[in-house]
Amino acid sequence: MLPAAFPCVPRYNIAPGAMLAVVGGGNVCSPRERCLDAMRWGFSTPQGKLVFNARSETVAEKTMFASAFNFSRCIVPADGFFEWRREGRSRVPFYFDRTDGTPLALGAIMRVEKKSGAACICILTTAANEIMSGIHHRMPVVLEREAFDVWLSSEKISPKTAGELFVPAARGVLRTRLVSPEVNRAGAPDSPALIEETHFPAADDLFGGLLA
Repeated sequence: MLPAAFPCVPRYNIAPGAMLAVVGGGNVCSPRERCLDAMRWGFSTPQGKLVFNARSETVAEKTMFASAFNFSRCIVPADGFFEWRREGRSRVPFYFDRTDGTPLALGAIMRVEKKSGAACICILTTAANEIMSGIHHRMPVVLEREAFDVWLSSEKISPKTAGELFVPAARGVLRTRLVSPEVNRAGAPDSPALIEETHFPAADDLFGGLLA
């Protein structure tokens, strides 16, 4: 269950380091159960930086991610996410969501940090699909419903299964639109206006973001 202090309100511009609502399965909760919990977006490095994305192609091999991938997989439910296209010195924000309007299930891994005891997650990425490729060369791993049981199980995932899960979202699953450059501004109001289609000029980007 989510902690009482966790605000269950819509968010429109969540940056790394923020708390996300995360779905865990038998690998995170009790066996044969699923739970919703609040976890910080980003693994801490020894240097104190946050690593908030992990490449799915190497997640099983990297020391920072391997244990979490094998034993602590989770899902980040989100209405959509942002990505940016470089145009000269500026980066232009686009918003992606599902064509059918249902929530996305983003593949992620979690761990509990030794020093702080904080539960943290990293979102996995894969190669861009056709709608993303003109904007960025990577995209989040989008899981479909039939993959939930395997992903949330406490069993290791074979390389073959991983290869089947870590493919770009299928054609027609996602749609995109240009959105307000206010997304790029630190301190911008957390408002639905951030995901409305716009034709405003771009502003310099400050961080990546996720809508959850």
